[in-house]
Amino acid sequence: MSDEFLKGPVERIRRLAFSVVGKPITQGSKKAYKVGNFVRIVDANEEALQDWRASVVAAARIAMDGRDGFERQTPVAVLTTFYLKRPTTIKRLWPTVPPDVEKLSRAMLDAMTIAGVYGDDSQVVRATSEKKYADRDHPIGAEVLVVELA
Repeated sequence: MSDEFLKGPVERIRRLAFSVVGKPITQGSKKAYKVGNFVRIVDANEEALQDWRASVVAAARIAMDGRDGFERQTPVAVLTTFYLKRPTTIKRLWPTVPPDVEKLSRAMLDAMTIAGVYGDDSQVVRATSEKKYADRDHPIGAEVLVVELA
């Protein structure tokens, strides 16, 4: 008999909250490069995106604390606040300039799929994202809340 069988069913998460520290990176802006006779299309900021995803995956897995993610077909809501660096000369309250909140969200949702938070980001039936400037209470990064809706 395997040890897994003796442990019994693993507890699944119904609510997950976590923070990620680091510069949020977008996903979805493509660049094409010619390589010999071929064209390679990659995300415009592929290297930075991979680092951001790795940070999100690590933070999500720590927050899951060994529990399984949401079951497939379970609808979830995701609320995300992205905290961006305020340029020194900017005084406005909201970051109304790039990056796009939708492209930031795309990177976050895909990274949570990789982390095993849920089986596929198609399970996200409600997503609310906002971007704010970081301050002393909220460092550059993101705060995420995922809640089961079923």
